[in-house]
Amino acid sequence: MENVLGFEHAISLQIVYSYLLLILLNTYSF
Repeated sequence: MENVLGFEHAISLQIVYSYLLLILLNTYSF
């Protein structure tokens, strides 16, 4: 079960990084 939890945690981390990249791109655009 630990592997499944780690996999889900990695996915949520990728989502967070995607949001951070979006924010950075928006700030550089303006």
